[in-house]
Amino acid sequence: MNIKDRDLELKGITKKFGSFTAVQDFNIAMRKGEFLSFLGPSGCGKTTTLRMIAGFIEPTEGDIFIQGRKVTELPPYKRNIGMVFQNYALFPHLTVFDNISFGLRYRKVAKPDVKGLVDEMLELVELPGLGERKPAELSGGQQQRVALARALIIKPKVLLMDEPLSNLDAKLREGLRIELRQIQKELGITTVFVTHDQEEALTLSDRIAVMDQGRVTQIGTPHEIYETPQSTFEASFIGQSNLFQSRVQAVQDDTVTVSLKGDLTLNAAFGDQFKAGDQRELLIRAERIRVLGKARREHGQDRMNVIKGVIENLAYLGGNVHYYIRLENNELMMAIEQTSDYGKPLQPNDNVFLEISYASCRLLTE
Repeated sequence: MNIKDRDLELKGITKKFGSFTAVQDFNIAMRKGEFLSFLGPSGCGKTTTLRMIAGFIEPTEGDIFIQGRKVTELPPYKRNIGMVFQNYALFPHLTVFDNISFGLRYRKVAKPDVKGLVDEMLELVELPGLGERKPAELSGGQQQRVALARALIIKPKVLLMDEPLSNLDAKLREGLRIELRQIQKELGITTVFVTHDQEEALTLSDRIAVMDQGRVTQIGTPHEIYETPQSTFEASFIGQSNLFQSRVQAVQDDTVTVSLKGDLTLNAAFGDQFKAGDQRELLIRAERIRVLGKARREHGQDRMNVIKGVIENLAYLGGNVHYYIRLENNELMMAIEQTSDYGKPLQPNDNVFLEISYASCRLLTE
């Protein structure tokens, strides 16, 4: 990425609280209009990093640049950053209009212009005509839209969002994701989004920075993060995954043959970087497994592993069913299948065959 295209850049950002290191050597460059999510479990350092970008916390080491300008030591109000908080942080005694226009007061915007700008924001977040209401008169989703409008009205160079959808119910959260992404694309504003929800990160982001224990473990597109996790942490944290200890038996072209516990043998694709004797974690995504009843077994599948098992338990979730299957080697595997109109799900104690393509079996490099 060319230097002039870097809208936000973190160079070697580290934050220590006494002997505890909350964030360690964070490096990233964002292009203008990019949507980047910090994804990780609680305590991984994602909110601390966001607050350092905002200027609420000063990094122990490293520098922060916004549109090429070093802002590491500047106070928040001099960085021209918009912030949307998890708890909305609206002023309860002020109207929606006054909440949204709050930041304009400190920028000495002429009063005749304020109304037009607020009305424009209310249209953008689909709240026209609600300017005179108080926050307590709004739903949670409406309050979050007000918080977003307040952050955007100052025309920030960078928009920061700290788990802004986590307090909403699942249905509303899903709808607001779509609206949020549309608004971000329409405005072309560089956005950093903090979340522990993998679905949010995969849905919203151009890129995802996965964090664990203060470090960035992988940065990539949603497709890269999901399909080619670089370590056991990413593989287990993102998606419904089966992970098995395995040993490489042989490698031919891009196919690697591995043995699991009890000498169960599988073939995996994309394994040409491994050699016989390597011990690696084998990743199989649950939704990539086909569960077949004994009477429905299909023959002649090319580049397909077939494993015997017995259904030990299941969870029926309407649109899909989660099967927990005891394999021939006594290990447990989870498989997810969509439900259909053609019959009831298989049941506990049913003998089944599992079909898994070579491409759906991947060895992890770390």
